[in-house]
Amino acid sequence: MWEKLKEGKEILSNICKDRWGIIRLSRYFRIIAAIIILIVAGNKWFGNIWDYSFVPSGLWETEIRDWLNTRIIAVMWGWFIFDLVGIRFLLAIPAFFNKGDGTTAIPMIMTLNDIVDITCSTIMLGYAVNLLIEQKNNIGFLSQNIVIISAIYLVLGIFLRQYSFHRKAHFKNNLRKTNYYDVNGNCIYDGAYVSYYGKRYRIGWVLPSVPAYGTRQKRIWELIPDLSDRDSKTIALEDAAKDDNGKLTIIEETIIVS
Repeated sequence: MWEKLKEGKEILSNICKDRWGIIRLSRYFRIIAAIIILIVAGNKWFGNIWDYSFVPSGLWETEIRDWLNTRIIAVMWGWFIFDLVGIRFLLAIPAFFNKGDGTTAIPMIMTLNDIVDITCSTIMLGYAVNLLIEQKNNIGFLSQNIVIISAIYLVLGIFLRQYSFHRKAHFKNNLRKTNYYDVNGNCIYDGAYVSYYGKRYRIGWVLPSVPAYGTRQKRIWELIPDLSDRDSKTIALEDAAKDDNGKLTIIEETIIVS
């Protein structure tokens, strides 16, 4: 038993090494909770075809069960509203009041968001596990609203995941290639960010200069410096690709979207 707990602790530690690990863990908690709730609802719908023999029969403390059963709707709606509106409102406060560059406020706000996310997700999972135990003991009540919210969450999650996948594929398939390659042999795309002589540039298809009235000029691929870098000028991508000393390297592409 102790070895299993140690293994579980190591798995959780690996998942939560960074912020994205905590976000993934929270998402897994919500998905598992929603699936459990829908399984219980489906079992009731089909006339209790499962006897929950795999679920331990020991009930939790009455105070814990009552708290979960009476607060779960508020927790679900609170998490949804905070995730949809609350975090965006909090992130806008430093900019609205012009409080510096947000180097202190924004990390605190994102930390608060992570705490709310993992706390609400843990409560949802706790409610689902308690629901299974109560069903094993033929007690408890499953609200139709909770079933509907769980179903909407799963369907919406699947939809958004597929939308994100197809959106990335669409961007990747429709990006224009420049027919030039960086030092690693990677094809450079329109809109990609590259490093050239240690500076960051964006790839763009632009006119090399302002054409005279009545004349037409061919567009070329160029390295466009950041707006903050006033000392640098645009560089023809063809020249940069031929310059081995500049070590032209892709560092970021516009297809990385979520």
